[in-house]
Amino acid sequence: MKFGEVTRAIHAEIGGVLEQVVDAEADALLEAVLAAKRTYITGEGRSGLVARTFAMRLQHVGLVSYVIGETICPALEAGDLLIAVSGSGKSGGTLVVAEGAKKAGAKLAAISATKDNPLAKMSDLVLVVPGATKHEAKGEAKSIQPLSSLFDQSQHVVQDALTVLLGQRLEKSKAEMKSKHANV
Repeated sequence: MKFGEVTRAIHAEIGGVLEQVVDAEADALLEAVLAAKRTYITGEGRSGLVARTFAMRLQHVGLVSYVIGETICPALEAGDLLIAVSGSGKSGGTLVVAEGAKKAGAKLAAISATKDNPLAKMSDLVLVVPGATKHEAKGEAKSIQPLSSLFDQSQHVVQDALTVLLGQRLEKSKAEMKSKHANV
């Protein structure tokens, strides 16, 4: 394949995944973020790196967010929300953090490729982003890309869409969001 063919194929793959995301699941996550005192984000590997971008956007819309594992991350407690991102729903560290959040009384939301995995089953709500992962589980979209690229690209777009909706709900302009962006 040539470069243009590959980019068009990736674009089509992402579009196919996004068409399968259920509005009601996205709305439930949006409401959970708005209701939370603080939102925490966790995930491993590339999925975790993409998830960190959502924590940043939550700050930009004026919400309090933290990334699990950072030194300034305070203890989770009742009233908080943990968003755990794992395409497979089987990532060991993510599951440990999710269990700890539940024990602390926090609400647990999963962003995962299917509902048939340990993380999704323990979560209070699940947003399925059915992109391919390295496990190629039943229900995941197929991809020409390696490993979990399709899941990670698609979850990034989903999180950006949630950011747009949060900005609208909170009546935050792009200028207001920019004023909260890092400046040093």
